[in-house]
Amino acid sequence: MKKTMLGFVAMLMIGLILTPVYAEPQEKPDLVVDIDASYDNGYIVVNGLMKNQGKADVMSALFVNVEVETPSGLKYTMRAGNLYAIIVPGESRGFGFRFLAIEHGVYKLKATVDPENLVEESSENNNSKTKAVNVK
Repeated sequence: MKKTMLGFVAMLMIGLILTPVYAEPQEKPDLVVDIDASYDNGYIVVNGLMKNQGKADVMSALFVNVEVETPSGLKYTMRAGNLYAIIVPGESRGFGFRFLAIEHGVYKLKATVDPENLVEESSENNNSKTKAVNVK
């Protein structure tokens, strides 16, 4: 009886060890950004949206970096965002600013939401959008 009981316990433990555990994939947010920019009376005006198109809430500080390259190649970065945000799936937050256009020619803008990758997302490959503005 003792050997039978030990054999049963051993088989039960082996069965537990070898039994696959199926976990549901964890749903994640997915942040995207869109920008529009235009030249108006000496200024470049930037308006944009950061949106959660994923399946889970974002509960984090959220920022959008906008990298600007002037026609002569000068580069700088501006930052817009919320100190702390809750963005549910399908919800968006807007941002906007303007800056003085100091040169004539094409300005290249690149907006990136969550530039430090603080939010674990279902896709990190869709966080940027580019736009060019021609200043005449």
